[in-house]
Amino acid sequence: MSGDDLTFEEMMAMTGVRSYDGSKGPAPSKPPPPPSGPTAAPAPPPRPAPALPSAALTAARAEVASLTTQLAAARNDVAAAEARATTAEGHTEEAEERIRVLVAERDGVDRKRRSLSDELTETRTQLLAVTASSGLEATLRERGLGSRDEDIEALLGLLDVRADQLIEAIELASPDQFAALLDERVALVCGRDSCLPDGPTASVTVQARRCEICGGSDIRAAFATFADACASKGVKNVVVVGGSPAYRKQLGALADAHPDLRMDLVLGTVRRPTHKAEADMRRADVVVIWGATLLDHSISENYKAGTGKARLMTVRDRGITRMLSAVRRYVAG
Repeated sequence: MSGDDLTFEEMMAMTGVRSYDGSKGPAPSKPPPPPSGPTAAPAPPPRPAPALPSAALTAARAEVASLTTQLAAARNDVAAAEARATTAEGHTEEAEERIRVLVAERDGVDRKRRSLSDELTETRTQLLAVTASSGLEATLRERGLGSRDEDIEALLGLLDVRADQLIEAIELASPDQFAALLDERVALVCGRDSCLPDGPTASVTVQARRCEICGGSDIRAAFATFADACASKGVKNVVVVGGSPAYRKQLGALADAHPDLRMDLVLGTVRRPTHKAEADMRRADVVVIWGATLLDHSISENYKAGTGKARLMTVRDRGITRMLSAVRRYVAG
């Protein structure tokens, strides 16, 4: 039989293809139903046995120990640095305090320098006034002396060889000016070095009891007693108006040894404006008008009670120890 004689179905059968008759094959099987009742939880898997430390873990632990040691060392370094910083801050504070002290000392020196300059100017003015008003300069010119230096040299020479005659021959046209010059530039002192004046001041040696500085007593002890009395009454600032250069020198040196007590010394011969006198009265606890010394009334009149908180008193005694004693009694009372 040739291929042309085969039917389509026969050809499909030869190739293994069956014809579809529309019938369904067997139904797929269903899974069996789950068993009834509670389901038991699955058992946990067994824990693995702990592994023995490996070489890597040992190395890591060694690294942690090393880092811990380094951290402790770093903390010690930080603590040491903080201690050094604290010490440096202390040194800085000490240096700043020293600078403040030096600045205060410099200011004090400047004030003393200005004070001495004012005193020298005032003395020269008074000397010129005394010479001019007495006609002495004209007489010296008639004698042939041609300058102030020659005048002074001649007068000093006469004082050496004819002092009595010179004193008797000179007639003062202005005794008050000459008296002021004597108060400012002549000091009656004992033989103690601490009582000797400095600057352009003539010193005359007298018995200790006549010494204008110490009065024959221990001036340091007298000032210490005065300072103690002030401290017990809360007096921290005292202004003294007047006094010769020798007085002011000694009072300044004595006050330097008692830093808790401030003592301001006001020249009695140099004009002090009213507003500065009023500032003294507001700042000080006690203002002393030292009337027995070189003091211009135009200056003392600027100090008026009630202007500020200061108590105002007048001392009519010469000598530092007597003045200190008078102020001590006033403060204590």
